[in-house]
Amino acid sequence: MEHKELLRFREKSHFVEANDPASLLAEFFIAASQRPAVRKTLASEAPRQLPLLLISQLPRSGGSLFSQLLDGHPQLLVYPHEMRIGYPGKDTWPKLDPHDLPDRLFAKLFQPELVHFVRNGYRKPGKFKQRQAALPFDYSPRDHYRLFISLMKHPKTPRAWRFSIQNLLNGRWAYSRDGRLVLDCYFSAFFAAWPTGQTVNPRYVAGFIPSMAQSPASIARFFADYADGRLVTIMRNPVDWFVSRRAHTYKSAVRFNNLDAEIAIWNRMARLALRYQRKYGAKMMLLSFKELVANREPTMRLFANWCGIDFDAALLNQTFARRPILPNTNFNDSLEQLPSAVLERSSQLTKTEVARTLELTQTWRARLESIGCSL
Repeated sequence: MEHKELLRFREKSHFVEANDPASLLAEFFIAASQRPAVRKTLASEAPRQLPLLLISQLPRSGGSLFSQLLDGHPQLLVYPHEMRIGYPGKDTWPKLDPHDLPDRLFAKLFQPELVHFVRNGYRKPGKFKQRQAALPFDYSPRDHYRLFISLMKHPKTPRAWRFSIQNLLNGRWAYSRDGRLVLDCYFSAFFAAWPTGQTVNPRYVAGFIPSMAQSPASIARFFADYADGRLVTIMRNPVDWFVSRRAHTYKSAVRFNNLDAEIAIWNRMARLALRYQRKYGAKMMLLSFKELVANREPTMRLFANWCGIDFDAALLNQTFARRPILPNTNFNDSLEQLPSAVLERSSQLTKTEVARTLELTQTWRARLESIGCSL
C-alpha cells in the first residue's frame, strides 16, 4: 500500500474511537504488509514490571540527544524516536481505563507512524538528515499487538488491584486494575516485537516525550502510574533555545517568531522544572544542556549514579538501536563545529533580541543557576 493510503491510519483517534478497534488494527497491519508471524511467544512469561525513565522538557532542549545517548546502555530498554504513548494528545499522559477493551487500550498507546520507519528506515529530521542513510528498524506492529493482547489475558500477569471509591459511587462493586499493568504489558510486548531494542538485564524502560513536562497534571499521572519512575528535564540557555526554536520551521515557514511569547513558554518551563524538583525530590533530575554538551562524561556519570545504573561508555555517543546516528539540528554546522555552535547561537539574533531575551528570563535564570543548573 502506498504511503498516501496509509496516512488515513495516522491518528490514534482513528482506532480508539472506533466501535471495533481490533478490526481496524487488523486492516492497518495488512495495509502495512505485516504478516501474522509472531517472532517470539510469551506464553509462559508475565510482563516485565520495569520503572519508566521519562525524559521531558521543551522541544529543542536536548531531549533527542539525551535519549540517543541512553540508547546503547546495556541496562536500559530505550524507546525509539519520540515515545508517543500520549492520548488524546501526544504530550498528554494517557488515562487508561482498566475496564476498557484490550484492543482499545493498545490503540491509545500505539504509535502508527512507526510503520513509516519500518518501511523506509529511521532517521530524525534536520539538516543532517541527508548526510546519513536511513537505519533499519526491525519492528513488527502486528507482533506488538498480538503479544500485548496475550499478556493482558495471561494468567501469570500480575494483577495490581486497587479499591476504587469511584467504582462504588458508579455502582461498580468491584476492584479496579491499575493502569501500570497496561503499561507493563505494552512495553514488554513492544520490546519483544523489536528485538534490536532488547537487552539482557534491563533496569528501566526509557523514553523521550517532548512538552509533556509542560503539563503538571500529566507529570502527576505519570508518577501515579510509576511510583518508582524517574523524570529527567533538560534546561537550555534561553537565547540559544529561542534561536533553535525559531529555526524549527514547517515546510520552510517560520512558526515560532514571537520572542516575547516564546520566552514566556521558556520561563514557565523553568518554573515548572523547579517545582517538580521540590515536589518529587530524588525522583526528578534537572540537567543543564550546556553541561550535557560541554562536559558530557561527568554529566552522564552523575546521571548513571542518580538512577542506579552502571556507567558505560555507550552513554557518551548518540546511537539508534546501537548504531551510530547523526545529531538532529536545524543548522548547517559541521560535525566538528556542532558542539560549540549549539552553545553559541546568540549571533543569530540582533543585539536588541538578545538583550530582550536576557531581560525577560533574568529571574528564572538566576534561580536555575543558584541550584547548579548552568545555562
